Amino acid sequence: MLSPAPAVPGCVFLLAVVPWLAIVPTSASGQSVTLERVGEIPGPVEHVRVAGDYAYVSRHTSLTAWDVSNPAAPVRVGAIEFPEEIWGFRIRGDRAYVGANFSGLAIIDISDPASLSVLGSHKTLGQTKIGAVYGDRAVLIDHMEGMVMVDISNEATPTGAGSFFLDGYARDVVTSGKMAYATDSPTGLYVFDLSARGP
Repeated sequence: MLSPAPAVPGCVFLLAVVPWLAIVPTSASGQSVTLERVGEIPGPVEHVRVAGDYAYVSRHTSLTAWDVSNPAAPVRVGAIEFPEEIWGFRIRGDRAYVGANFSGLAIIDISDPASLSVLGSHKTLGQTKIGAVYGDRAVLIDHMEGMVMVDISNEATPTGAGSFFLDGYARDVVTSGKMAYATDSPTGLYVFDLSARGP
């Protein structure tokens, strides 16, 4: 059952709910909204990002593009397979940055959603999860290296641009402005200034 959520007038939410992805419009009423499913994408679905009229969803080793311009009838338009399970991805412009477990970071051209293609890749030491993209850097979490920076200015040959070893098991990283916030189990939260250049 879907519960009321904070009002966000005029928005459409994509909810990843196994075994499908629900597309629900919102109808503001006071401090809550009414959620009603109007469309769905077959699952299971693990991660989702939206860019324009397209939703990009991952399931195990697959990244799939869906045209959601008509939310009631999403259309599958393209897909790409990875050698390892996708642990997360981010979209910026017409690029997707995918963290795929032991295969590392992959930069995907999504300018034509019907023909997704790999532009370049970078292997980290362990299991890779994409955190964010900051300027010409991809910010990753690697369970062996900790927080990892990758120079993506040359998309064909991304290169390592430094790392910081976290004391335990690196879990996640997000960015806000020039700051990165990385979590580690069991140590806690680390805060980094991404504007500082150097190894």
